[in-house]
Amino acid sequence: MEQATDPVADPVAGEAGGRSAEARLRAQRAAAILAVDTPVTDQGITFVDGDASGCRMRMTVRPRQCNSHGICHGGITMLLADTAAAYALNTGEETPRWVTSHSSSSLLAPGREGEELTATAVVGSGGGSTRIVDVTLAEPDGTVVLEMRNVMVRLRG
Repeated sequence: MEQATDPVADPVAGEAGGRSAEARLRAQRAAAILAVDTPVTDQGITFVDGDASGCRMRMTVRPRQCNSHGICHGGITMLLADTAAAYALNTGEETPRWVTSHSSSSLLAPGREGEELTATAVVGSGGGSTRIVDVTLAEPDGTVVLEMRNVMVRLRG
């Protein structure tokens, strides 16, 4: 199973063994993106795994990510979900160019300090330079913390 890792030293948390060639390639691409994606790694966000249908990313809620109510700040949970949406598409291409054009989120439950949150991004409809990516952010017991729908666009150039 997966091991706890330092997201800066090893930002790809999934195991290489037993994964398809595509999954290994996506993990390599995720590591390359994370190496320069400091807003993401500074929050402890790691890439778990991915394939053509989407990806999973993970973060353990730290004390500094909690708001005055003692729960994970909504902006942090949205960062995790938005990051998963982007990596679902960007790890599938040699030259990643996908960014969020529009996002709609529903915060459904609080994330709490010490909890490990997993964002599961599923690539949906679209074509050409536009895609829809749906993300569910959940606690280990399956409690859904956030649902997000992102409209992703491919940058030109």
